[in-house]
Amino acid sequence: MRIYALVLLFAVIGAAGFCAPPVPVMMGSDGGAPISVDAQSMELQSRERLVIFTGEVTATKGEMTINADRLEVRSTEDQRIKQVSAKGNVRLRKGEIAAVAGAADYNLETDVAVLSGEPKVWRGRDAVSGEKISINFTDERISVERASAVLFPQETKPGEIKK
Repeated sequence: MRIYALVLLFAVIGAAGFCAPPVPVMMGSDGGAPISVDAQSMELQSRERLVIFTGEVTATKGEMTINADRLEVRSTEDQRIKQVSAKGNVRLRKGEIAAVAGAADYNLETDVAVLSGEPKVWRGRDAVSGEKISINFTDERISVERASAVLFPQETKPGEIKK
């Protein structure tokens, strides 16, 4: 099932959402691009402003893709999606950054994902793993607790000067 952000907002907010004009959804550096979600099933909990997707979930917004067994989408009272939580076999990709983890919490306002459950992140050939990894996609900063890394030096061609 393919669901776009505004449809999600109406579903989460309930009937009150039909009375108010739609509010653009922001998700980090991808701005107001819609979020599309494919899953085997969806459960709406209007009072909690929560939509739960389960079974082979794929969520896409701009150049970010999240795959997981379960995805929870939470919104605020003013109809903005604020948090996306993925659990079980999480895979995340945005630009040059790819990651796997047992769980991931992505804050749309700060454009930061926090990975746990044996997380591992790749950027090009470089890889880092740890207990908990935070990725700030806006400034491409990665913070790791109890880090283990494999870093490859930048290769230069014969006669090329490294900057």
